[in-house]
Amino acid sequence: MIRRHWPASRSVHVGAGGLLFWLGARFWVLGLYRDSVANRWLTWRWRRLVLRRAARAATLGIRFLFAVAPDKLSLFGAELRGIALDPALAPGRRLRQALTGTAAEPAWIDLFAPLSLSPRELHLRTDTHWNFAGYLAAYEAICAACGAATAAHVATSPSVEIEETLDLGGHVLPPVTERYAHHHILRDAERVEANALVLYRERHAAQAFAPGVLVGSRVVYRNDGAGADPRRLLVFGDSYLFQPAGLGPMLAETFQEVHCVWSARIDWRYVREVAPDILLNEIAERFLRAVPRDAGFRVEALAAARVAAAEARRAGRPRRLNRLRRLLGRV
Repeated sequence: MIRRHWPASRSVHVGAGGLLFWLGARFWVLGLYRDSVANRWLTWRWRRLVLRRAARAATLGIRFLFAVAPDKLSLFGAELRGIALDPALAPGRRLRQALTGTAAEPAWIDLFAPLSLSPRELHLRTDTHWNFAGYLAAYEAICAACGAATAAHVATSPSVEIEETLDLGGHVLPPVTERYAHHHILRDAERVEANALVLYRERHAAQAFAPGVLVGSRVVYRNDGAGADPRRLLVFGDSYLFQPAGLGPMLAETFQEVHCVWSARIDWRYVREVAPDILLNEIAERFLRAVPRDAGFRVEALAAARVAAAEARRAGRPRRLNRLRRLLGRV
């Protein structure tokens, strides 16, 4: 029996059957689904960025691919209850249309089609992310676009049942938990490298997915299994890539070497150093709200800055600095 829940935060909307949707502060996510001059300009700027990234990768002899992870709002139109959205105005769909007929059209990986087939069966009810079946659908689509075979054992990977409060479940009254299967993906692949930001999160497990210690993460997987695709894959993505049973570990079971970077910006110096066969850019649909700038971006510099800021917060230095500023203001 599904209990009736009420939003504890205006940023969360309760849909039919207890489905939870993230709307953002002041409903900014809903604003992305309007036909406005601002949104048309946003789509054009993203179109220009994808074309530039594809062209730059081509000059380096690298194949570029681009994928948008569709938001629940784009897939559950009939179950939003109280919110009217035109699915055709979803920011990811608008961008797909804008890229049609351009040089970057072949780079587009369609995640909307596979994740629209049975949305309830592919998504967590109280989280912004997919469930294991949803990740499998996205993984299969990405592998198909790369011309790579999926690792058959990923679909039958061992799992344990977990019940916990997920990223949206704590934003309703009363808070709600969800039971799901957590899969252990890695079998042939292993993580061989992690940068300072990832190691910092692991040292302080309570802050595993706290704001400020996510973007800038970087890990590298190596797969010496006999069936591994010999190509090197570099992915600039987000939480869909870094979930323990998400796209990163799944792709690591397919390719011999996979580099995962949590960033909407691309570090082109790192791209040149890694010299991947395929460069994949993945982004959650709601993050299309802002167009990133690649110029001058260095992922390791960002990671170091984020670790320093996090350590300062833990040490209480910002409070001491504020007290010092107030004292100096009185002199």
